[in-house]
Amino acid sequence: MYVMNHTLMRTKKNRQSIEAGTGRISWQMASSLTSPQQVRVGVDDGHQGQALMEFTLMPPPAAR
Repeated sequence: MYVMNHTLMRTKKNRQSIEAGTGRISWQMASSLTSPQQVRVGVDDGHQGQALMEFTLMPPPAAR
């Protein structure tokens, strides 16, 4: 079994962070942020296995 390492690859770093071992993304959204945020997450198993996933995080409706 390989240990997976997750990283935020392309983000504006709007107080977003990722837990390297689990891939869980945390986001402390600024109250002024109202637009969708593009994120790219990479995962690497340390044995040449890699994957990328891109998605959009939306602010909650109260912020828009």
